[in-house]
Amino acid sequence: MTTQQSSLARFFIPIVTALAIAISCGGREDAAGTNAAPDTPAVEKELASQPSARPAPGTVALRPSGTGRPPGVTRIVPENGANTIDLPEDFPADVPLHPDSRPVRYVSSQKSGTMTVLIVDESPDSARHYYTSALEGEGWTIDMDGASSDLLMLSASKRHRSLAVAIAEDDGETTITLIEGSE
Repeated sequence: MTTQQSSLARFFIPIVTALAIAISCGGREDAAGTNAAPDTPAVEKELASQPSARPAPGTVALRPSGTGRPPGVTRIVPENGANTIDLPEDFPADVPLHPDSRPVRYVSSQKSGTMTVLIVDESPDSARHYYTSALEGEGWTIDMDGASSDLLMLSASKRHRSLAVAIAEDDGETTITLIEGSE
């Protein structure tokens, strides 16, 4: 790894972590503008009172309290007894999904973008090779390809969009986290 890649990797790890936490925590903004934990019973009560807004099984849609706006955060997690999810129909066609992957989590936020977590049964190096090739094949420009001791990272851009790919091995499984946003 070059000195520039090493420097980018040190910069990239906290960004990926912060984005993942911000997207996965979702929540709502309180009066001070900081993220507060979502009031899940209130959200469920609001959704229950609006049958047309009830999310599909395995999906939780959070909307700001007292507004008629579309949900601000959507989370898709496996239903009870399942270990994969179905991604939404509007998942971007140019964001490659590893052919042997199992989607296990999807979070979409109007403010932060999307985060998709996939599990694959192959090595992190093999997954990185797939993503380097697949992203270029979909017209993405690889801006950074780096690694730390336990995390492989790719950063790509396309027009006014960005995509971060973080690949890690945990308990014998390779986890791929895709974080997409606008630049």
